[in-house]
Order: sequence, then C-alpha cells, then structure tokens
Amino acid sequence: MTNHGRIVLVTCRAWPDISVSDAELATELRRRGYEVDAQPWNDAPISAFTSADLVVLRSNWDYHHDLDAFEDWLNTVESSPAKLHNDAALVRDHIHKGYLCRLADLGVQTAKTLVLDEFDAAAIRSWASDQALDQVVLKPAWGASGHDVRLVHLSDLDGAGTQWETSERRDLLAQSLVPEIHEGETSLVFFGKSFSHALLRRPAAGDFRANSQYGSQMGLAAHNDPTKIEFAQTVLSMLPMVPTYARVDVVGTGDNVTLMELELNEPALGLHLAAGAAVRFADEILSRAKWDGKRATSKPISFAVELRRHY
Repeated sequence: MTNHGRIVLVTCRAWPDISVSDAELATELRRRGYEVDAQPWNDAPISAFTSADLVVLRSNWDYHHDLDAFEDWLNTVESSPAKLHNDAALVRDHIHKGYLCRLADLGVQTAKTLVLDEFDAAAIRSWASDQALDQVVLKPAWGASGHDVRLVHLSDLDGAGTQWETSERRDLLAQSLVPEIHEGETSLVFFGKSFSHALLRRPAAGDFRANSQYGSQMGLAAHNDPTKIEFAQTVLSMLPMVPTYARVDVVGTGDNVTLMELELNEPALGLHLAAGAAVRFADEILSRAKWDGKRATSKPISFAVELRRHY
C-alpha cells in the first residue's frame, strides 16, 4: 500500500499504547494509506514527533503531572514542520480551567466558579457565602481525568488545602456542585464544525465525578438532544478558530443546559461506540493539510468568529 505520510497519535508514558477508541482512527487512516504509530509525549525522542507529517494529541493523559515539560514539548512540536492537532494555541488556552470564566463572561451557562492562584479558605468561604453554597467542588486549575477533584463542606474547608501546598502550580477552582451531574453528563463530540455523536457518562452511585477512575460508565447516548447540540455549537462558535476535534461536556436539559468542560486536548471520544465516527475524524484530520511529498503543509482554517478579546 502506498505510504501517503506519517501520522503520530500522541500517548503518554503511563498509557503508551493506542486506546481502544483511537485504534478505530488508526485503522481508518492506515486503510487510506498513511503510516500511523503511537508515541508517548514524555517517553519518546522529540524527533519522533517533529519528523512526522501530522501529530494528533490523543491520550496524553498524564500531562498535568509535569506541565512545564508538556508546555516545552508543545512549543517544540508547534515550531517544527509537523502539523499539530489541536492547534497549540487552543490547547494552551484551555488546559487551565479558567477558560470557564471567559466563556461565562460571554454568556455561556457554567457552574459558578471562583479561580484562585493559591488555596485561600477565607476567600472560598466568603465567595461560597455570597453564592449561598454550603459545599464546594475543589479542583486543580490544571488537571485531567478528575485528578484531585473533591467535594468539600465549608465546615471542612480549613483542612482541605494540603494538596496545593507542595505544588508549584497551585491555581485551583472552587465551583458550585451542579445537581444534574447525578443524572449523567452528556459529551457532545465534534469534528471541525460538524456534530458527530453524543456520549453519556454516568457517575458511580453516590459520586459526582464522571471519570472512569471513579467508577463512571460511558456509553453512546440513547438519542441526540438538539438543544444540547445547539448549546455546544454556540460554545464552539466563541473560539478563535475551528478545532479539529472537540468534546463539549454538558448537563441539564432545555433552557437549563450547563457547560461542565470544553475538552480540546486529550478527551476520550468513544470512536468505538459510534458507527462512522472514526471515518469522520479521519476526514477532518486529513482535510486540514495538503500533502507535499513526505511533509504536510498547513491548510488555512476558517475562523468560527473574529478573534475575541477574551482569548
């Protein structure tokens, strides 16, 4: 089979192999004549990425444990001839969860959120009082897969700051608990501007975290809610460029849809659960570049909106 170019799916030292979901994408790209391999961002020579035609961030799930190294890696790949997906600028702007406040300022309904550059029990307690909350969700501003996310009653707040005392990056978020999370979180997957499929992630009984490490279950949503899809499209329209892929995590229904996360770095996409999803993802990846011999050169990407001052 003709080799049209080399595509790297980025993994990580903790999970170096291609995931079950991304194996569907790899198979589809190989079927079209591309060489595809997995390379851990923190356990492979940088040349493994800079020599590729396309580099797709997929299961780099441990990046938040060494943010300085990940940012250095991101900068190096961005400055190489390899084309990175998603765009490095989008990734940088959204690995810190303060982006939720920017979107809230633009009118997107999110959980009530306070961003702090270090743990401050008095500030959290004052803010929670203003919001009429007696408990808060605390989470690192840089984090993935529900790492160090906890629900804390205000009476227990003084002892909750230990986890940030030894961290070089101690930014954290205090948020209101969105009750609808107990009914499950809908993850709307987009490739470019097009909606692909919806996943339903249900927290384990008695928990509020829709992450597999806490026992949540993920499956294909029984139906596609047009209200949620429209909400997600509105959120994506506020970005300065159209991402190659996005997962918009929401809860609630009707006029009460709330954004939980906008995932543009390494979200699980459930490609193995949705018929045709891997084909749609491959189409979008390959449409972003024109191939010239063994290298890919950038193809202009249409902006969803003019660059907003918030980004």
